[in-house]
Amino acid sequence: MARDKLEEKLAMIEGLRESLPGRAAIQDLCKALEGKQNILAAAAAGLIADAGLTDLGPDLAAAFDRFMENPLQRDRQCLAKNAIIQALEALKWTDPAVFLKGVRHVQMEPVFGGRTDTADELRGLCAQSLARLQHPDLGYDLCQMLADPELQARRVAVHILSNWPRIQSELLLRLHVLRGESDPNILFACLTGLMQLEARESLEFVARFLGADDSAVVEAAALALGGSRAPGVFEILREKREETILSQERADLLLPIGLIRNDAAFDYLLSVLREEHTDQAVAA
Repeated sequence: MARDKLEEKLAMIEGLRESLPGRAAIQDLCKALEGKQNILAAAAAGLIADAGLTDLGPDLAAAFDRFMENPLQRDRQCLAKNAIIQALEALKWTDPAVFLKGVRHVQMEPVFGGRTDTADELRGLCAQSLARLQHPDLGYDLCQMLADPELQARRVAVHILSNWPRIQSELLLRLHVLRGESDPNILFACLTGLMQLEARESLEFVARFLGADDSAVVEAAALALGGSRAPGVFEILREKREETILSQERADLLLPIGLIRNDAAFDYLLSVLREEHTDQAVAA
């Protein structure tokens, strides 16, 4: 019975879409935001974003603050808070206060066998909004997010830093790589970001990881180098391949070389195709 009533209320909120921006419809959206059910508030926030109701920005911010109070009871899984932040971003909300609260929020919820943090997506969403606002304190929060145990938070931090042309971006990415990133995709994003920010300064640093013992680290460095198409990358990757003994590792280096897309790289791939064994020719 309770589930049926919830579905009816969700359907009612969706039905308001045709009535917006009518006064009665807006009042119903505000009631949903002010209510206790996070699912209804999330639905209302999504509709506000879709309709571009910028006048309801203060109501969204106020609702966010309410769901931050006793969040384990009021907003499991951060459903309402995530939807509200997404709506505020869609409305280009400029007050950073709500985003600063969210980017620092940790919500440990009970799960079978322990507890898990359900606010990782929220931290990422708020960090992206702060980046849009170019908030001066964002660097401190990104530094914290790079050490976040949750992959999603680290992934967002690396993405922002890779597109944030400041000296602290390069330094933070370098430090994160040096301290060791367990996820190969995030490591690749770090190295790629360094080559995007300052290829000339980062070339030697990224190339250093071609000598790593971990094949995933070598692959990430090689792909970041090849994808950058920076001057000198072809020579570095060719030398690395020619000193590599294992057949599979030699073959794996052909894709990064192909990513360079210049005449020297193309001619090299053709020479592999003509002159080397079948497995290498197929890879080329």
